[in-house]
Amino acid sequence: MISIKYSKTVLHLIAMILILLGVILYSLMNFDKAHAYPITTNALLVNDRTTLRVCFATDQFLTTRMIEISDRLFTALDQVRQYKGTDWLPAGFQEKTPIPESNCQVRIPSKQMLGFESLGPGLTDKPGPFRSVILVLSETSANRVLENKNADFATYELMQISDHVAVEVTSALVVRESSLENPEFIETYLPVALGLEPVTEFKRPAEEPIPSGK
Repeated sequence: MISIKYSKTVLHLIAMILILLGVILYSLMNFDKAHAYPITTNALLVNDRTTLRVCFATDQFLTTRMIEISDRLFTALDQVRQYKGTDWLPAGFQEKTPIPESNCQVRIPSKQMLGFESLGPGLTDKPGPFRSVILVLSETSANRVLENKNADFATYELMQISDHVAVEVTSALVVRESSLENPEFIETYLPVALGLEPVTEFKRPAEEPIPSGK
């Protein structure tokens, strides 16, 4: 009788140990899926991003033209894909040109942008799916935000990599609506915002890791 009880106890302990090992193994196998972190192995910048996604927003004067602007941005992205053909797939991007999405929250600056301004949540431990966010402005807003420029870089999401340093994981790009077909936008600003080398020579400012302020 004692032997039977002892055997049942041992079997129960073994079963519990096996369940515990299974939970640990599952957690280890799914760690990457549960915890986002910055990467440098491709241009998507976050481990749980599997494809290039781009989002855009406009100011209040362009909200009735969202479909048109989406089409024009798609054309610009497609030109970048063709220009950067040999770099596109190694960057982690899908073969087809991504369709711009418009379900992102973007802060529109109330005055001229100074430096590397954040248009999104800033520092986060749960970055969104978008590699880049594009803010398209009417002439009225662009004159206030960009002054005499046609486009400029900003940032959208950052992830902390040490106590006082954060890196950009989602870029932001501000552009005049009238400049969406401009070669400077398509050959310089847009590729750089996607993490690719520009078609024409250009050095992006603020390439160093950004202090997190903590």
